Parts: sequence; C-alpha cells; structure tokens
Amino acid sequence: MFRLYGALIGLSLIWGLSFVFMKWLLPSAGIWGIVFFRCLAGAIILLPFLWWKRRKVKEKLPWKALIVVGIFNCGLAWGLISLSETEINSTTASILNATTPIWTGLIGFILFSYRLTGRQWFGILIGFFGILVLMNFQFGQIFGKGFVGIGTMLVACICYGLAGQLTKRFLSEVSVNNLHPTNRCYHRFSWDVDYRTI
Repeated sequence: MFRLYGALIGLSLIWGLSFVFMKWLLPSAGIWGIVFFRCLAGAIILLPFLWWKRRKVKEKLPWKALIVVGIFNCGLAWGLISLSETEINSTTASILNATTPIWTGLIGFILFSYRLTGRQWFGILIGFFGILVLMNFQFGQIFGKGFVGIGTMLVACICYGLAGQLTKRFLSEVSVNNLHPTNRCYHRFSWDVDYRTI
C-alpha cells in the first residue's frame, strides 16, 4: 500500500511540476521551444530503452498512426498548453488538465461510437463536478480575462483525449516498448526542423 501511494505522489509531482517548469521556461524558450525541448528530453530518456529491447521488436511499426498520434499527443497539446500559460497561471492550467479523462470518454462516445457504462457516465459527472469545486465555482473566469488561456488549455486536453482514443483504435497491437520512443523520436526531429526556422 505504501508503495502504491508513493508512486501516486511521485506521479502527481512529476505531472504537476511540468506546468511550473513550462511557466519558468516560457520567457527564454518560447512556446514551440518548450515543445521541442520536451520532445528532445523524452527521446533522450526513452531511446535507450528501445535500444535495450531492440531484439524483441519484430512487428512492423504503423508509422502513419504513430505520426498522427504524436501530433495530437505531443506537438499540438504541448504547444497549446504552453500558449495557455501565457494567459493563465500554472495552478489553473493543471486543474483544467484534469478534464482530460472527461474529454477522452466523450470523444470515444461521440466520434468512435464506444458505449459508456453507467459507472463511466457517473465518473464523468463526478470529474466535472470536481473540476468546478477546484475552481471554487467561479464560472466568470472562464469567460473573463483568461478566456483565451482557458480555451487553449481545454483544446489541449481534447487533443490528449483524441490521441488516447486513436491509440486505442489504431495502436493497440503495438508494444509499449516501441510506442513511446518512436513517437518522441519522430517529434524530436520534426520539431528540430520547425524550431530552427523560428
């Protein structure tokens, strides 16, 4: 039990602190610079694992699906999150990021015709209510000065949700050992081209 809670706390710190680091890096790196460095860091960390497991990589990789998922899950989502943090604070951004499971469920239901159970619908409602509680039911900030920042953050969450559903639909047969390193590696080089042109 202690190990489980330790992992949960560690994951929460990693997830939450990423918004703080993005805020710090924005003035010097810029929006797309942050995307580039996040992809680069992910590729550097994950590629050794791919190399270590290279003999177990036997299946042909579905590059088209990997590229599409990478664009939504890394490129667009991280760019929009960075853009949102030019308008809203890191706390608000991290709270809005918690809407990702809600969007994932709704996108699966609307676009992919997945049936949601009563428990899943109840979870979506509880999640939505939890977000409102964290925002102190201050609906005014959604349509106030932070409208652009909140809007771009929510679109980023939708990108995450769509990427999750696309992964489930088209990449379910791909080993996790191949999925993340190839995804990061592709975006490391694609953003390298874009970043040098800025």
